[in-house]
Amino acid sequence: MALALDGLLKGQARVQRIVDPIRIAGAPLCDERLTPVLGIFAIDRGSFADFYETWYRGRGVFVEPFIDAAIAKFDLGKRPKVLQVVPGLAADRAGLKPGDVITAIGGRKVKRHLRLERWANRNPGRTTLELRVDRNGTSKDIAVDVEWGCAIDARFHLDSRWNAFQWFFGDLSGVYFNEGLLRAQPGDDEVAVIGGHEIAHFILSSGSSERTEAEADYLGLYLVARSGYDISKAPELWDEAIRGDPFATIDWGVSTHPQSAARAEELQATIAEIEKKLARGSPLVPNAKRWSLDRPALDETRVDARNAQLQGEALERFRLDQQRIANVVYRLSLAGTSVCPKHVAPVVGAVVGRRQDFARSEKGQIQAAFDVNDEVTVFALAEGSPASRAGLLPGDRILAVNGSKVTRTKHVFDEVRKSRSGDPVLRIRRDKDVSEVTLPRTLGCSYGVLVWPGTSISAGRHKNGKEIWASTGILRYVADDDELAIELSHQMGHHVLKSFRTADDEPRADELGLRIASLAGFDVSKAPAYWDRKSSVQFWLISSDMGPHNTPHGGMSLRARAIRNAVAELDAAQKPATDSTAP
Repeated sequence: MALALDGLLKGQARVQRIVDPIRIAGAPLCDERLTPVLGIFAIDRGSFADFYETWYRGRGVFVEPFIDAAIAKFDLGKRPKVLQVVPGLAADRAGLKPGDVITAIGGRKVKRHLRLERWANRNPGRTTLELRVDRNGTSKDIAVDVEWGCAIDARFHLDSRWNAFQWFFGDLSGVYFNEGLLRAQPGDDEVAVIGGHEIAHFILSSGSSERTEAEADYLGLYLVARSGYDISKAPELWDEAIRGDPFATIDWGVSTHPQSAARAEELQATIAEIEKKLARGSPLVPNAKRWSLDRPALDETRVDARNAQLQGEALERFRLDQQRIANVVYRLSLAGTSVCPKHVAPVVGAVVGRRQDFARSEKGQIQAAFDVNDEVTVFALAEGSPASRAGLLPGDRILAVNGSKVTRTKHVFDEVRKSRSGDPVLRIRRDKDVSEVTLPRTLGCSYGVLVWPGTSISAGRHKNGKEIWASTGILRYVADDDELAIELSHQMGHHVLKSFRTADDEPRADELGLRIASLAGFDVSKAPAYWDRKSSVQFWLISSDMGPHNTPHGGMSLRARAIRNAVAELDAAQKPATDSTAP
């Protein structure tokens, strides 16, 4: 819980340090929707609780222990307490410090929220804001030189997905940046580009459509350039996001964002426009016609070529992600034979799937990206696996196994398992040719793997009891294959134990999974730190064992104890015995 709350403050500090200057630079473009930008993160216990309870109530997440822990750690009371001060901005220059409790604004008592917009409405154009604060029990008046900016705050959100969004909720309205987005962007310039885009939506009062997204791209780059950030990285930022999602390159009629290559071309045109103004020393004011989206004509041939290139890069990354996961699962399968005796059977060593295995929103995209229909298709092959040695290739259709027709993904693994004495024979179609291939019979813990595209850091056991599934986002999160094996072997442990319904099943799966990973040669000593780190961005896993609403997944305090004990036992078992009589 302490790691989660430390991460919350660290993320909030980075977001405000990057975005508050953009709010100030954008003030002339925000019309009358302005507020003092003090450069502080100040919160009271009621506002903090309201946000988390409102956000997670509909998601069935028990957050009261997290709220209680935050109130205790930050010592929050009824009035807003300053937790962060952005260096160099108004509050810092005026002498506000973390720990100050704001008791009055402009001579009016603060009863709960820090209502800067209410003060701004009463005092348009004022250049000084008077604050009264309680500092270590002593009342202190502080005059802050007002810097006006766009009336939307920058907020950090403990969510591991790559995303930023606007959310309007009283005193905590703002642009929210997910932990996953900040983790993926080590540079501030890239985060600034995303912040400028979201603030542009606020200025334009626009929703999400292909047109409004393009408008926000255009205006957002002006905001970022006005605040001094490097805008040249904007096209590559979106290109890299697209490479991580093989479906984002495919325009199949449902996207609210501009087609990826067209978006990059328009961003580059805007960058050239801004650079010309900078070179001439002209004010960085967006052109009215472009703001209303009198968009320049694009070279369609170049757009198509760029989109084809990005699509190829995205699909190649997806295939490599699948192969990496397949390699780790195959190693775990071979090593786990001694601990899964009831499930030892011939293994395939490949990632296979069909259109129906993917989410409804992805079915059309998976078909367009991989030419996948309702037939089971080979996506990736583990190195040295039976499927690889048999000569299977990505794109092959599996029609039958040992003469039995295959219509679903799990049928492949079911039929291969039945080859108790001989080598499994697969009938496949490659292009238009149908042939048979023989898999060298290799025994292991017989589970398949299905890889889904996405930015979530998720993995799990498939409900069919035959497969492990993993999101490609987990590969952006783990530090190496050791951590990936720790994650996936936990899911294998669930399958071996056939236990996944109660909180007590989680530590059992942890212990068995770590044994399997250790037998496969992975470094399981990294497990405690890995699960602690992951839990700190999934705080509901911590909260679940701190109150009456335990989730089936189990709380992390119980799991952490089992993980550390299992690692210690495995470490002790691997150390050679010493001779106490030796000199």
